[in-house]
Amino acid sequence: MVSGARPRFAVRESEGFLNAHVSGQARPGLTVTVHDTLVLWRVVGIFRTEFGMRPNMTHEERRAWARLKGHALAKRLNAEFT
Repeated sequence: MVSGARPRFAVRESEGFLNAHVSGQARPGLTVTVHDTLVLWRVVGIFRTEFGMRPNMTHEERRAWARLKGHALAKRLNAEFT
């Protein structure tokens, strides 16, 4: 990769609810998406706090899990495609 060049795979984070009916009942979820910037920002990975692997994870652990998985995927793909 050229110094100062943008990585091909980028991570985006957004908060909100997938279902409007639960908006008053729960904390907003976190969605971490990994995009291929060379192919029209195509989504190549998506991690939501609801996808946390253990059912007893706290909300903060689920957010950290989603961020970790998203950034790890982007790092791996950037290393493979450079």
